[in-house]
Amino acid sequence: MMPPIDAGLQIPKATAFILDTQTRNQLRQCFTRLGLEDFNIERGDVRDAIRSYSEISSPELLIIDISNSDMPLSKLETLSNVCSPDIKVVVIGDQDNVGLYRNLMQYGVSEYLVKPLPADLLYQTLHKLNSIQADAVKPLKAGKNIGVIGSSGGVGATTLLAGLSDVLSRKFHRRVMLLDLNLHDGDLGFQFGLKSDRGLLDLLEAPERIDELFIERVSASLGPRLDLLFGEEELDKRIEPSGEAIDILLKYLSKSYHFVMLDVMKAPTSKRLEILSKMDVCIIVMDNGISSLNQCRRLFEKLGATQGQKQNLVVLNQPRPTLKTDIPLSKIESIIGQPVDFHLSYDGRNHSETSLSAKPASQGRGKAPRQIMKIAQSLAGPITHNETKSLFGKMVNGGKDVWQKIR
Repeated sequence: MMPPIDAGLQIPKATAFILDTQTRNQLRQCFTRLGLEDFNIERGDVRDAIRSYSEISSPELLIIDISNSDMPLSKLETLSNVCSPDIKVVVIGDQDNVGLYRNLMQYGVSEYLVKPLPADLLYQTLHKLNSIQADAVKPLKAGKNIGVIGSSGGVGATTLLAGLSDVLSRKFHRRVMLLDLNLHDGDLGFQFGLKSDRGLLDLLEAPERIDELFIERVSASLGPRLDLLFGEEELDKRIEPSGEAIDILLKYLSKSYHFVMLDVMKAPTSKRLEILSKMDVCIIVMDNGISSLNQCRRLFEKLGATQGQKQNLVVLNQPRPTLKTDIPLSKIESIIGQPVDFHLSYDGRNHSETSLSAKPASQGRGKAPRQIMKIAQSLAGPITHNETKSLFGKMVNGGKDVWQKIR
């Protein structure tokens, strides 16, 4: 028997959901040989893993049984939506099928093993996986960078961003990091009732020190699956984060979060456009004022409607009750040269109530929560049966065309 490996572990925590007793016993012996102390072996399969990690954080290594699963790839899609993007997954099944193996590997699974497992195969697989550096492992599902920007001040971009992040984390069970790049006059911390902080400033001022532990230490937790990075610099101090610092930060965040949601800085324009060009999806929020429409058009001219697989979406936010003199939607689309993807109608009472209670607009009453849910679905994709059994799953049915476009 090989001696335990008691140093240099790349996998600090592991969990397994296995149906049969024999494989569970093999795993227990294997973890002991690896020197892994923090592990948990449950009787169950991929469905139990989905239920568990819809409520709690996922481990670094997950071993799941798909023996009784009729649609394993579909279940893995659901699993990837509730687990951290950088998780390592080993799948165990009873089908010795080359096609299934290839599909699982292409999907991002680290290894597929067939029952009954040879005595040393499981150990060799986990030993090899433990020796691989995290950067060399293909993620089960890469995180998306979403940039939200207002075409002009006061159009509700930050309010929408806070609401989207809340819905994606609470209703869709995604891990979400909010990033407020307005370092002098950012509003995200205030919207969640937080006092000023230097967390994001510390990260951007020392990009060579950025790692998972540094990020965890300076970020603020807003919920089980929602975190915030923000910083408030003195008004008389100039600060312009380097592109390198932002790139390094986004690289680390996209490994651990399904969505990195950025409130993109209002100025300077060159830096703003540089950041937007790196996003997977850009959401431009505007109202129906002429100045806002004109700035939206100019942003689109710089970014382009589509940048390869990247997408730019337009949200029209109605800041007040509709008047007869308002510009009609057809004229608005003609001015900006793009279709409006989503329209948020006026909901002043909800906005006032949630602002006073330091809650995102998505947690209020009225029209706004339903409209924000539609936009969130366009980013997260259709809700599956495993993700919700509530009325919410039936209610949110908008944005399907946009989801197909993003995906």
